[in-house]
Amino acid sequence: MKAQTALTVSTLERIRETAINAAMAAGRIQLDYYGRKPVCLDRTQQHDLKLQIDFLCDQEIRSTIWNDFPGHAILSEESGQCGNASDYIWIVDPLDGTVNFFFGIPYFGSCVACYYCGNGFKSSQIKSLNGLSALGQPLVGVVYNPILDELFLGLTGSGATCNGRPITVRNESELNEALISLSFGSDEETMHFMEKITARLIRDTRKVRAFGSTSLDMAHVACGRISGLIQRRVRSWDFAAARIVLEQSGGIFDAGETAANSWEIIACAPGLYVPLKQLLSGI
Repeated sequence: MKAQTALTVSTLERIRETAINAAMAAGRIQLDYYGRKPVCLDRTQQHDLKLQIDFLCDQEIRSTIWNDFPGHAILSEESGQCGNASDYIWIVDPLDGTVNFFFGIPYFGSCVACYYCGNGFKSSQIKSLNGLSALGQPLVGVVYNPILDELFLGLTGSGATCNGRPITVRNESELNEALISLSFGSDEETMHFMEKITARLIRDTRKVRAFGSTSLDMAHVACGRISGLIQRRVRSWDFAAARIVLEQSGGIFDAGETAANSWEIIACAPGLYVPLKQLLSGI
């Protein structure tokens, strides 16, 4: 791993433990509030919600990270770019699956990733079309599902695990045998685009599902429960942690920016990458 030339094993281990602790701390908050009537702070978006618990989880994650690494930068869905320019950037989604949480659907979780930049992360890196390299070298990714108490961990160069057990993607190469996950997004252009993809997928695959959490879907690709995933207009915090888990499990992750920090992504078993890419290119 390129970043290891500048990182010690002990530092990587500390980052790993902090990522786990931060994700699980947010998960405990989610469990405490799950089943109660959530406080909704923003209903103005027709196809999305913002809850008080999103910000409670965000505060807990940032506090955990900065307690261990006060000089590191954090990029969060809820609070944006925080901290000073740093060689390390933590990219977090405090509650992925907010709509599921609001409706009482037990499919949500917390996502914490750490990337190494080497020359100081700057917010401008995610405000222009610079691709995945702008995020830096992936180090550690954690996706935690508190309902099932499943912790997915990816450590670059060391593989991926779920609750300490090694995981791997499915050995699949035919779309007609595949279970593909997708999301319809929250804006008209994305919904129209995904409608066209869905029309193809429901005929060409075994089944199509829309579960409502990008990170958990990608983690389930990593452990072989889902064959692949296609989404559009996702943000870096939606996939930053799960990407590491997926790639370390042997999966393929492909991301292209359609606008600044707005991505079209494919996450899948290696044998499905070409047919999924061809399907997208034909839309």
